[in-house]
Amino acid sequence: MQKWLKHIKNVKTVILTHGEDDPRKALKQKISEELGISNIEMPTLHQELVL
Repeated sequence: MQKWLKHIKNVKTVILTHGEDDPRKALKQKISEELGISNIEMPTLHQELVL
């Protein structure tokens, strides 16, 4: 995921919608550390986000 994400300019928010919580948390941390993106949402089932 980080390979293609790092080529997108001015990313303000990443929303991780698929997968189990532990792998999503690990991916969130990796994206934050490697790409410097701090606003990463991990919505729960049926949670609605306002974009």
